[in-house]
Amino acid sequence: MALEQLTDQQINFLTNFVTKVPGASGAGDAAAAAWAKLQAALEPRVTAALKADHPEATKIRGAWGMALDKAEAGDAEGAVKIGQRLEALLGTEAAASDIPTNVVAFQKSRIMWISAKRDMQSGLSNFRKAVADQASDDEDLNDIVKAADTLVAEFDAFDTRLEDQLDKITQTPEGPDRTKLKSAAKAALSEYMTTLNGPFFSMIDSNPFVSVNVAGRGRQSLSVISAALS
Repeated sequence: MALEQLTDQQINFLTNFVTKVPGASGAGDAAAAAWAKLQAALEPRVTAALKADHPEATKIRGAWGMALDKAEAGDAEGAVKIGQRLEALLGTEAAASDIPTNVVAFQKSRIMWISAKRDMQSGLSNFRKAVADQASDDEDLNDIVKAADTLVAEFDAFDTRLEDQLDKITQTPEGPDRTKLKSAAKAALSEYMTTLNGPFFSMIDSNPFVSVNVAGRGRQSLSVISAALS
C-alpha cells in the first residue's frame, strides 16, 4: 500500500512511532536522557553500598565503572542497560519483613507472567504484520517496517529473570536467601514496568492498524505480581 493510501491517523502514528523506537531518529537523545536520570538515582546508592561493604561490592564497583565508560564513549543505551542490572545488584538488601509466606501466590504469579508474555509477543507479531502489509508496496515506508521490527526485537527485554526468581522463591525456605530472591524479582519487575511505560511500548495499544493489548496486558500482570511481592 502506498503512503498516500494511508489514513491521516495511520500516517501520524507511524511518524511518531519511528522517532521513538530505539535505533530510529531521536532515540539517541532519549537514551541520553534516560541515562542521566538513572545515573543521578544510582550514584548515591552505589556510594552508600560500597561504603557499607555490600556483599556484592565487587560486582557493583565493576558494573558502575562499565556503565560510566559506556556513557563516556557515547553509548548511553548500553550504559542504561548496565545501570538497570546494577539496580538489581543494589536491590539484594531486602528487609526481613519482606520475606513471603505464601508460596502459592508466587507459583500463580509465575504462571501469570509466562502467559502474559506469550500474549504480548503474539500482539507484537500481529502489529508488525499489519504494518508490513500496509508498507509492502512503498519503498518510502521501509523505515516504518524496520521500526516495527525493532520494537518486536525489544521484546527480548522481557527475559526470564522474573519467572526464574518467582520459581526459586517457592523452593527456598524463609530466610536471607529467600529475601534476596524476592528483592531480585522486584528489581526485574520494576525494569519491565519501566520498559512498558517507555514511549514506543506506550504507543502500541493505540495503533490504528490492528487491535492489540501488549503494554496493557503486561502492566496488568506486573501490577498483580507486584502486589504479591509486597
